[in-house]
Amino acid sequence: MNKLLMLAFLVTLMSLMATAAPQEEVDELELEDMAENDTMEEAAESREAREAGRKEKCRGRNCRDQKQKPSRGKSGRGRSMKGGKGQKNPGNKSKKSKKSKKPKSKKNGKAERRGSNGGRKAGCSRASTDYTCLINAMTYLNLTKTQVSNYLKQQGRIVAANKTGEKKNGKKGIFASTAQRIIRSAGGDSSALTCQGSTTSNGAKNLTDLATLLNGCEDKVKAACATENMPLPNITEVSACVSSMETFKGMVDTCQMNKENGTEACTCWSNSNFTSLAATIRKCKISSTQKLVIAQLASCKANFSACKQAEDDGMKAMSSCATSKSALLASAKTLTENSAGLDSAKTKVDSLANSTSTRAAAASCAEIITIVTEIKTIIAANPENSTVTTLTTQISSASVTCSDAEKTSLATSSSDLESAKSSVDGSLATIKEDLEIATGSAPTESEISSGTSATSTSSARRNIVARHLLNRFNLN
Repeated sequence: MNKLLMLAFLVTLMSLMATAAPQEEVDELELEDMAENDTMEEAAESREAREAGRKEKCRGRNCRDQKQKPSRGKSGRGRSMKGGKGQKNPGNKSKKSKKSKKPKSKKNGKAERRGSNGGRKAGCSRASTDYTCLINAMTYLNLTKTQVSNYLKQQGRIVAANKTGEKKNGKKGIFASTAQRIIRSAGGDSSALTCQGSTTSNGAKNLTDLATLLNGCEDKVKAACATENMPLPNITEVSACVSSMETFKGMVDTCQMNKENGTEACTCWSNSNFTSLAATIRKCKISSTQKLVIAQLASCKANFSACKQAEDDGMKAMSSCATSKSALLASAKTLTENSAGLDSAKTKVDSLANSTSTRAAAASCAEIITIVTEIKTIIAANPENSTVTTLTTQISSASVTCSDAEKTSLATSSSDLESAKSSVDGSLATIKEDLEIATGSAPTESEISSGTSATSTSSARRNIVARHLLNRFNLN
């Protein structure tokens, strides 16, 4: 819209400038006509002088040849001179009349020239005024579009960055409370935190690092995010600049509204307040400060995000250290078996739902649907329940056919089994993550399938071998 208003105003100003052109053209045409008349009169005077000279010569000579030659003058001069001396040349009358008018026309020409020059000067002055008005409008519009617009945007970014930083700073206290929960869950002694009963395991070291980081988050966030630590510009200077720019912008908007009346528009753009405001605005610089504030906000966000991540990791670490490794492996084994059983059950249900047989076996199909409902309820309560494997085996080993109505119900049962498997797989992923956090390495497939760690299995075998040796010694 601003571009359209500006274009309309420029067209109006150009139309005002064009009003001076017709007067100048008229003046030039009048000067050309007078110059042409003067030239014709001067030519007529020279011809009359030459003709008079010829007549004087002919008075004392034989002018027979001269009489026979036609005159070169205008109409009436080419006649024979037999008419005698008393005959008057009609052209002489017109010549005299031209001579009598000549001084008057010259005076009038000078007057006209003076009048013409005066009109031209007035036109030039008017054009000069219109040109100055146009330059003012273009200058102030450009200043509004560039420096005023950019400054206000930069100032807005600084205000928004400071507001965001202050919000982050207001949440700095939440991290210390998480650190205290970690310390209590790991034995209460921050210098010797335990994980699964050990103070030297990877899990114990992880808890110690997280507690230390979270305890220091309050100071880090405050240093990076608090208003007093932001590289903010001089508020007094910024307020003065913003006030001047808003006033300037309002004046520009007002002048743009006067596009229908060129005179009023020019008067508006010639307001002397524009000059002082423009000088003030050109001194307002805030770009470098804005860059510093944005960089500080990035540091604030980075520190806050690191503390937030440590808080999330602390919750996971407490979960992994609260249960022994053997218990976690046992849970992982059960969840793995449940997931495999659900896969088999879903495959069977899908097969029955898509079967082409129509032989009625409603009781068996109803039993399968009931089992699926029971599985869904059990997994919602506890995905590690080993009963799930038994129930899924009943479904996968069934050999039944179902009616069309039962097939429709089995389609819903298949969807329920898929949702149940997603819950089991999610719990299994959490157990694996806890094991990796507590021990420093992910559990192997053999450890999960056996439900015990490789270290525990090796220790058990060594114990068996030792017992056999002792028995032999006892027998001897």
